[in-house]
Amino acid sequence: MAYTDPAGVHNPTTGIPIPATWGDAINADIIALRGDVCLLSKSATQTFADSTPADITFDEEISDPQAMHSGSNATITVSRTGIYIVSAGRVRFTAHASGYDSFYIVRGAADIIGEMIIPANSGNNNEVTMSVICKLTAGGTVKLRCNQTSGGNLDLMRVANVSPTFGLYLIYDLSA
Repeated sequence: MAYTDPAGVHNPTTGIPIPATWGDAINADIIALRGDVCLLSKSATQTFADSTPADITFDEEISDPQAMHSGSNATITVSRTGIYIVSAGRVRFTAHASGYDSFYIVRGAADIIGEMIIPANSGNNNEVTMSVICKLTAGGTVKLRCNQTSGGNLDLMRVANVSPTFGLYLIYDLSA
């Protein structure tokens, strides 16, 4: 059964052409979907002290065409104002028997916009993947922070080709 558009404008059997402005609108949407992106990973483990919140640093840029990240630091600086998906993936501490693992997506210096707190698990490594949709302003920053309360130092794991990732993707441009 062939698709028939109820309005009759997209049905090829009607012979009615698609308005010129329709194509322009679609092209603008496609450009918006190809928004700014920054995706980072780590090349090595990072050690965190007990009960001491700290930023997770990233030193590998999987994709960063707008140059929002540089060097080995935790911060992504937003290139333009918009609505973004900010995500962290495969973030995990080594297994431990007591305390909690806490992960935070932080906007600016201290605005926590995403949070996950997990009790210790001595049998497995707690692995966190989380995302948040939020408004970010051009020149503003976002970073991933963690804390752990195991009673000693813990490594944030980076094993073989399994690396923690952190990044953002512009889904709606508000800069115009």
